[in-house]
Amino acid sequence: MKGTEPITSRATLVKSVELGRVQHKYPDRDETLEIRFFAAAIANDAVEPVAFEQIAWVLPRELGQYDFLVANKQLIAQLATSRIKPAELLDAL
Repeated sequence: MKGTEPITSRATLVKSVELGRVQHKYPDRDETLEIRFFAAAIANDAVEPVAFEQIAWVLPRELGQYDFLVANKQLIAQLATSRIKPAELLDAL
């Protein structure tokens, strides 16, 4: 199924924390999707996109420069305005 492929097989996950879940129904799909968002610390930066055209490491305030799917927009807004701070959540683990 599209979207379930791993981002890469060369990055080593150090730790992760769930940032939230969104249930979204796209008009062209019969089912409602549940999307889970994670912050992750990886052991290296050799991440290659598999399910997406590109991956970019950017500051939260730069997120508005990118095009996101409708289902992701609420979380992206929370990240861009620092209402969610992934680094602090990962550091607390």
